[in-house]
Amino acid sequence: MAYFNAKGSDRVLGFARNRVPFSKICSNAYGRQVILSNAEYIDHTNIVEEVGKAYSIHLKNRTEIDYLERYYKGDQPILYRTKKVRKLTTKLWKIML
Repeated sequence: MAYFNAKGSDRVLGFARNRVPFSKICSNAYGRQVILSNAEYIDHTNIVEEVGKAYSIHLKNRTEIDYLERYYKGDQPILYRTKKVRKLTTKLWKIML
C-alpha cells in the first residue's frame, strides 16, 4: 500500500501516522471499555450529564479503534523506525576478511 505525503510530514491521507506503540495509546488496558450508567432512569433532566460522562469513554474507544484500523491497513509504527547502523572501520574489515 503506497502512501503519499509531504516530505517530513506526519500526516498521511488526512490522518496522523501511527508512530507510538498501541500499549501507549491504551495505557496497557487492552480492549474497549463498556459504557455504562449508574442512573436509574434517563430523562430530560439528566441526559446532558449522562451523555457527557459516556462521551469521554467513547472518545478513548474511538482513538483505539482508529489506531487499530490504520495498523491493519499497513500504517505500522515499525515502518517509521530509523535503523541505527554501526559503521565498520577498515581495520575491522581486514580482520573479518
